[in-house]
Amino acid sequence: MSTPITRSSGAIVTTGVATSTGPGVLAYAQASTAAAMNCYDGTSTAGVLLAQVPISGRQAFDPPVQFFTGLWVVPQS
Repeated sequence: MSTPITRSSGAIVTTGVATSTGPGVLAYAQASTAAAMNCYDGTSTAGVLLAQVPISGRQAFDPPVQFFTGLWVVPQS
């Protein structure tokens, strides 16, 4: 069993962050109370949009969403 990748509150800033490189799965995402969040397969917002989570929203993915290049997460502005 692998350890999930987590970021503490406020850890993802408006410029985005690569939370993982290479292939993997997205099983759960939670946005902050300040902004909605977009998750992309890739190394920037030019990648394939995997999920949009609304402000204060939480989303579990069953089955998990696969990404191939990497996982890029950025708050919506």
